[in-house]
Amino acid sequence: MTREDVQDLLAMIQGTYSNFNPQNKTATVNAWQMALEDFDKNQIAMAFKSYIRTETSGFAPTPGKLIEQLSVIKHSSDETETEAWMRVAIALRNGMYGSEQEFAKLPPMVQKAVGNSQQLRIWALDENFNEEVAKAQFLRVYRAETQRSKDYEKLPKDIQKLIDNSRKMALIAAKEEN
Repeated sequence: MTREDVQDLLAMIQGTYSNFNPQNKTATVNAWQMALEDFDKNQIAMAFKSYIRTETSGFAPTPGKLIEQLSVIKHSSDETETEAWMRVAIALRNGMYGSEQEFAKLPPMVQKAVGNSQQLRIWALDENFNEEVAKAQFLRVYRAETQRSKDYEKLPKDIQKLIDNSRKMALIAAKEEN
């Protein structure tokens, strides 16, 4: 968002919420512009519209609340945990011989939660397989992975790049050790 976009947004917020009256307008515009620089004004306008329709506290939004609202909008059609587990359960039916193909069919977030195709094979071959235990483990990891992904998306692009570079360096270091 540009500085002018932020000023327009803050004017709308002030017009909507009488309790929003920042003392230092320049500092407020600077802070909001820094927080929202990676977003398009239409995205933030949609988030603000959603916020004013759903938030009942009577308090003006913060940049973080608007970013969270965008995340809610973006992920509203994501698979539920149960739907994700059902995909895994279906993959397990052919996991004994086709674990690699079944794993490849899974969405990326489900793949992260399962781990790898070998895990599907292990579950499929296990005589003492307890679906409830495997499901509970999967759901815990899936929940954590989806939350980690949502949190990552909220970070500024430059911090995401820093994290990505750190991960790459860690992978390179790990490969060099082996």
